[in-house]
Amino acid sequence: MKNKKIKITSGVLILFIGIVLWLLPIVAENLIEKNSKEWFGRKINIEDIDINLFTGTVKIFDFSLYELDDTTSFVSFDTLILNTRPCHYLVSKITLQQLYIKNLSTNIIKENDSTFNFDSLIDFYTTPTDSLVVNQEIDTTDVFKFSLSNIEFVNAEVVFNDQLINETFVFNELDLLIPNIEWNQEDKSNADLEFNFEDGGRFYSSTSFDPIDGNFNANIGLENLDVSVYTKYLQSFIELEAFEGLLTTNINFVGNSNYLDSLSLNGFLDLKDLKFIDASKKPILQAEEIHCVLKELQPFKNSYIIDSLKFIKPFVAFTLYKNSTNFETFLKLDEVIDEEELESIQIDSVSDLYYQLNSVSISNGKLQFNDATTSQPFQYNLSSIEANVDSINSESEWVNVKANMLLNKRGKMKVDLNINPLDPMELDLKYVVSGFKLKDLNIYSLDYMGIPVLEGDMYYKMHTKIHNGELDSQNKLIVHNATLGDKRGGLYNLPLKFALFLLKDKDGVVNLDIPVGGNLDDPSVNVNKLIWYTLKNLLIKTVASPIKFLSGLVGGEPKELESVEFSYLDTTLSNTHLKQLNKLQDLEKKKEGLIIEMLYLNDIEIEKKQIAVQQLGEQFNKEYDKNYLTDEEEFKMFLLKKTNKDTSEIETEKILDSSFVESTCVSLSNPALIDSLAKVYEEKRIEGIRKRLILSETKNHIKVKKAKADDTENIASKPVFKIIYSIEE
Repeated sequence: MKNKKIKITSGVLILFIGIVLWLLPIVAENLIEKNSKEWFGRKINIEDIDINLFTGTVKIFDFSLYELDDTTSFVSFDTLILNTRPCHYLVSKITLQQLYIKNLSTNIIKENDSTFNFDSLIDFYTTPTDSLVVNQEIDTTDVFKFSLSNIEFVNAEVVFNDQLINETFVFNELDLLIPNIEWNQEDKSNADLEFNFEDGGRFYSSTSFDPIDGNFNANIGLENLDVSVYTKYLQSFIELEAFEGLLTTNINFVGNSNYLDSLSLNGFLDLKDLKFIDASKKPILQAEEIHCVLKELQPFKNSYIIDSLKFIKPFVAFTLYKNSTNFETFLKLDEVIDEEELESIQIDSVSDLYYQLNSVSISNGKLQFNDATTSQPFQYNLSSIEANVDSINSESEWVNVKANMLLNKRGKMKVDLNINPLDPMELDLKYVVSGFKLKDLNIYSLDYMGIPVLEGDMYYKMHTKIHNGELDSQNKLIVHNATLGDKRGGLYNLPLKFALFLLKDKDGVVNLDIPVGGNLDDPSVNVNKLIWYTLKNLLIKTVASPIKFLSGLVGGEPKELESVEFSYLDTTLSNTHLKQLNKLQDLEKKKEGLIIEMLYLNDIEIEKKQIAVQQLGEQFNKEYDKNYLTDEEEFKMFLLKKTNKDTSEIETEKILDSSFVESTCVSLSNPALIDSLAKVYEEKRIEGIRKRLILSETKNHIKVKKAKADDTENIASKPVFKIIYSIEE
């Protein structure tokens, strides 16, 4: 009878427990849904719950946690399976044998006021409740241990909507598997994570942690991540229309949780098909590939060592405008800076930075230079750029850069630069340009000097040093086959065509050495202006002193090509004169296109006085059989006698004055005769030169003409043929 009662009681108890276990999921489901806002701060909907208290298994199906509007889903999943060991809780240990979640979907929203859609949940759980006892002492003598195994997320999705930039990022097909994590275990814990991005690309990671000694190692990688989705973030900092590229990277994090400053990173970053499109919808920066190998980065020690940085087929488009450049616009450097805001920015002090970059290289690069300041659009391309930079670190005093490139697909340029990275104004630069086509710069010649460049190849060698602010630049310029068109306008009226003509040697080659120097510490010194004024002065001095450059073609003294001089009353061509005329003809022959003009100058009034003196002197010689040139005193007395004046009537000083002879001879002479003789002398000189040139065996086009009577160059001038050189223009 007693056994029968026990059996009945046990059966009832089992039935009761069964009913409770059967009703528990239903009750739990209803309680959670009914009190979800009070308990969790949001509405929750659950399709089904299975609970097994004996095995510690909980299964939840079709779970949804809503937004504050109770209609929009915040977090949802299809299936959750949780296997625990409830008995371990009695020994202060949490054991999770399995956590499986399938099709987890999370929608995160960053609103326009920079708040997030989960902020209300944070506030809900951080707000004190009435049941919370303030300053309640917490018993920490019993610390839980934990063991988490088989944590797995399958086909999860995270959607991030940034309303500030009106952009949505979707991370889907997220798969996460963590085999085991335990506290106070002897073996390391490992965690792996992998998922794909909706717009292309894959994320993967693996981590290991040793809780005993604190060592950890994490490997994080991205594969072909499409970076275009981050365009709107960059637009906050730069003027950008579009940003394209595929990012692949793998970074290792090694360190110890007990010593965070031991954190060290290494790995690589690889960007392919990178392209920045500026606000004008044109590429400003792009590269087929940028590859960076990180040797060791220690952020807490401010130490960064990069093994290599390679740019493969990079492209830069630089445009010069009247008051700015496209890069100033692109980087927003032309925006007005709020000084008060700038002063409010506080920069925390950091430890000394150490950096090291073992190598930098550029392969097959291209630089496109556009000038929007010229009268017509101008573009110049530097292509096939190959450059290498040797090792550099924060303590380097000199860095060497070597580069070579093509100039507009024709010319070549080689560069060798040594520069102090701590003071960029300390440098030693050498470069050589060969095969450069002058016609490529035709627009500048037209705009500034009004002369088109038709042909010409240039060789240019430069060696520039800057030390302690002092610029010393030695420039060697060699130009072959330079041909210029006719002048038509131009900003500056510089005689470029004639200067170039004069600078050519007998083989038509221009060979110049142009030194440029100055103190760059002087605010009034501008390098560009310094170079421009040096070139301008060279052109002006060349044209101002053409004989210096022409004399080398025919030999002799430069003075022989300046003028053909006669004495007063002299009309005969001497051997010296003939030699000069021969050189002029030889010069015209050797310098094709040279125009030579002989301009006759003479102060006719002075020569008339000389003629008058000669006429009276010959009369004196004939009457007294003497020479008026040597017997000066007697000649003066002769003139005095001719005036029919007594010696006492004239002051002694006037007689002794040299002007007495000239003035007396003029007064005693026949003006008409003097004028006639002066004209004869001029005609004989001019015709003598012309006749000699005409009778010459060398065909020439040397022009001989007389200066106008009112030409100021006649004043105080002896009879002289000034030689003027020019070219047809």
